[in-house]
Amino acid sequence: MVWLASAAGASERDWTSEWDISWSGGGGRLVLEQRGAVVTGSYAPQQGRIEATVTGRRLEGRWIEGDQSGPIVLEMGRGGHTFVGRTDELSWWTGRRSSVSGGVEALVLRSPREALAGFLSAATLARSGREEAWDRAAQAVVLAPREETVTPVQLMEALRRYFELIDLTTINWQALPVEVEGDSVVLRLEQPSSGKLVMVKMNRDSAGSWRLVIPGVEEIEASRAALLEVYGKDRPSAQSYLRLQSPRDTMRAFLEGMDDWNGAGRALVFSTLDLSRIPEIIRNTDGALLAQYLRRTLQQIGMEGVQSIPDDRSRRDPYVHFSHSLGSIVIAPSSSEPGAPWRFTSATMDDISELYFAMDQLPVPRAVPVGFIPDIPYFVLREKVKEKMPALLRRVNRLELWQALILALLVPLGLVIARTTAGVTSRVIKRFPSSGAGQPNGFVWALTVLLTGGLLKQIPYLIGIPERSRRYLVPIAGTILFLSAGFVAWHFLSILAVSLRQRAQRTVGRLDDIIVNLVITGGRIAIVVGTMLSIAYLLSIPSTQILAGLGIGGLAFAIAARETLANFFGAGTIVTDRPFRTGDWINVGTVQGTVESVGIRSTRVRTADDSVAIIPNGKISDMPILNLGARRHRLIALELLITEGATPERLNAYFTAVRERIAEDAAFVLSDTTIGVHNISKDGITMALRTYVDVRSDSAEIAARNSLLIDLMIIAQNHQLRIGRGLQETTITS
Repeated sequence: MVWLASAAGASERDWTSEWDISWSGGGGRLVLEQRGAVVTGSYAPQQGRIEATVTGRRLEGRWIEGDQSGPIVLEMGRGGHTFVGRTDELSWWTGRRSSVSGGVEALVLRSPREALAGFLSAATLARSGREEAWDRAAQAVVLAPREETVTPVQLMEALRRYFELIDLTTINWQALPVEVEGDSVVLRLEQPSSGKLVMVKMNRDSAGSWRLVIPGVEEIEASRAALLEVYGKDRPSAQSYLRLQSPRDTMRAFLEGMDDWNGAGRALVFSTLDLSRIPEIIRNTDGALLAQYLRRTLQQIGMEGVQSIPDDRSRRDPYVHFSHSLGSIVIAPSSSEPGAPWRFTSATMDDISELYFAMDQLPVPRAVPVGFIPDIPYFVLREKVKEKMPALLRRVNRLELWQALILALLVPLGLVIARTTAGVTSRVIKRFPSSGAGQPNGFVWALTVLLTGGLLKQIPYLIGIPERSRRYLVPIAGTILFLSAGFVAWHFLSILAVSLRQRAQRTVGRLDDIIVNLVITGGRIAIVVGTMLSIAYLLSIPSTQILAGLGIGGLAFAIAARETLANFFGAGTIVTDRPFRTGDWINVGTVQGTVESVGIRSTRVRTADDSVAIIPNGKISDMPILNLGARRHRLIALELLITEGATPERLNAYFTAVRERIAEDAAFVLSDTTIGVHNISKDGITMALRTYVDVRSDSAEIAARNSLLIDLMIIAQNHQLRIGRGLQETTITS
């Protein structure tokens, strides 16, 4: 392990490589070679050299360009794939190991047309962030004679400015010469919206290579200012193309987005496509697949450069980039509104897969759009089939034979796996006590459908099932899938309800049947609403319409069902304030009885005569609630009329004996017991007794009171006291 770690560290610090570099104002290609601690190399287009030494991850030395030089410090990043640094302690340098070895690919400069196309292709790529491509673009230019010496930085600046000037024109490649007599030619590039021209001078060298002659800065700026007049105050900036105000903007945004597909480019690509005909639920996956079809089709068509695409922002006529009997590639305004962005039309999206298959067998043209084509599993797999088993590319309706075979294999396999898993899950659930009386009919098949959908969800995207087929299949299959999911969720919620109720019965804390009932009822409502909204989403019903319908319908419902809503909020009040629990004896209005259950709308109370009273929760929240089941102790208040034998001595002895009797009974609370003479009248002496019993049921209270009354009579008889008119007794709530 130590040896592997040291080897990996050594490879991270090896500077020998070709690097794509960027610096303030330009970029290029750097080639380094490391021998021990010494590193040498060269970089273009400045024709500079590097001489430096390595210390750890740091490279320190000097850059040399002709008779000029300066210090340079570079620090290699972790992993050894990038570096960052500065020169002269002012300018920054960054770099990454090049994915293309063998130096910069040479441009084809055999004709003025090829030289211009190569220059624009490389400069367009550099403008998108590939700064190293300026090195390639520099192959196609020379500077017009100047009195002063031109530095490498000035060369790069002139290169940029000249490209920005030509980029304001629209090039008709067919009108450009291929064969030219003589060693110089002037190309007339027009800006169609203004009719103004840019004269591009080109020279041929002794080796037969044509190059653009870059004029002086003043001449470039004068020509550029003349072309920018057509824009008025709304002059284009570096980010103006993101507004998609012309066919060229849209094509450029699409190509640059595809070049950065695995980063932020995917969102940029989607902004250039009209995907309105695709159901929203599959818009992300199918939009990605259609974008891949479009990029590969453009590759097969070929493109000299985006400068051949119209950039006239005053015209709104659709631009036809390619036409075929199977369809066309068209870029058009997305609506008739002024300033509406241009997009590849929905008809283009419908036809692009057929166009791709029609052109798939053509060889790749010489001039192709700039940027990389990202790989996705479908096209990687299709290329393997094309290479190993081309016979499987034969079409079966809208599917290729290999796609049909994979579906024929995976769908039954997914069903078998899902059915087996669902059966095992069902048997496991049945073993739990909380599973209740049993599972509903169809539960296993509903779970099978749900698991099958989960297993096969990515298959259409991975093997490239045509969007037109999925457009109708997904809503149907998705509806069945969501209904199955709702059915399964309902059953699992029922199992959870049984488990919670069992726990509530064993718990004296805050978790009780009231909360369980409300939670389960709310969960079931959520399942129904969620299933309905999911199906609406599948059917591409706009969310704004759903929300608007809910708003209007909710207002009408609130007016028509205000009593129901009052009951619903009353249930919330019961849960929040907790005036009673299930099993408590309560008195609400004229109803008195035991609470059996609390629902979303009403509360069930079992009365003393064994009838059931259904009380709306809204009414309960508005009325006083007497909760007899919440008493800490139960009060017994008695008055006894002593008619004979009442002397002070006998009364004191009687009171002492009664107190001793209460102290001996654990059901009574002696500390809260009072006894004494309450009144003296002509009928006799009235004795008052107030005491509490610590019991939890009515039957226990009756038994304790009965025993006490009998003992009171016995004790009075033992103390020669006679109780007249019987016993008057009152029980109230503490």
